[in-house]
Amino acid sequence: MTNLDIAHQRLHNQYIASATFENPGDVVRWFGAVQAQDYAAAKWAVGLRLQSATDDDIEQAFAPNLLTPLNKTETRALAASANCYGAFLDRSVNASF
Repeated sequence: MTNLDIAHQRLHNQYIASATFENPGDVVRWFGAVQAQDYAAAKWAVGLRLQSATDDDIEQAFAPNLLTPLNKTETRALAASANCYGAFLDRSVNASF
């Protein structure tokens, strides 16, 4: 497998080469969570995988608690689907760093 083959496979496996998701919640649920260096990059990572979306579409997904921003102000951003939020809290409380 060449380096180009590996790159193509990664783009395909991460749903970047072909945007198949219809809404932001589907993206985050598929991956379990989205983490990035900042909030804007997390939104970009979600939008990149959507068939058609604007920044407003992604912002609106946070409004009805479809997506839960776990950390919006520090050096990294993490979003989880609202129904998985409790599992993240349970793991973070019990984690030893």
